[in-house]
Amino acid sequence: MALDANMGYFVDRDSSHVRVQTPTTLLSFELLRTNKFDSLRKCMSVIVRSEQDGKTYSYVKGADSSVFPLCTATDKETIDKCEKAVE
Repeated sequence: MALDANMGYFVDRDSSHVRVQTPTTLLSFELLRTNKFDSLRKCMSVIVRSEQDGKTYSYVKGADSSVFPLCTATDKETIDKCEKAVE
């Protein structure tokens, strides 16, 4: 998917950190929590803190029918791009 190539890709993980390579930078995140996949939520997620800017992020993986409803109205443009990418 083109969107993934522009955002970066997973490089490696240990018990406390995740590293992602973008086209220009190797990013490192402190792993704060992992929410494993379960059949009720139909998704899994990780909570991380960026070592570059100190901000906390949640990354979610799951079926589009489970993840899209969790997005806020301010994400409309991103949701539209993602919906088109999965079609």
